[in-house]
Amino acid sequence: MMPGPEPELEPPPQPQLRFVFIGVSTGASSIQRIFPSWMRALGRPHVVLEGVDLPLGVSGAEVVALVDRLRTDAEVIGALVTSHKL
Repeated sequence: MMPGPEPELEPPPQPQLRFVFIGVSTGASSIQRIFPSWMRALGRPHVVLEGVDLPLGVSGAEVVALVDRLRTDAEVIGALVTSHKL
């Protein structure tokens, strides 16, 4: 019996690159609809938007902890905090 064709190997999964949007209720923001179009236009359709909700009055220590986590996460390519949340 002759061997069949070699099975195709799938490439290793790419990291899930994320742009983080920090706010109070990020899920309701219009950026959720717009962001994918921007990424397609920029040739980066694989980058996803990740909303991080922080309640009003959150402690400075919690914000610093979040920023430290984002800074060390290789899959986070940027972040935005809306100025009216400050």
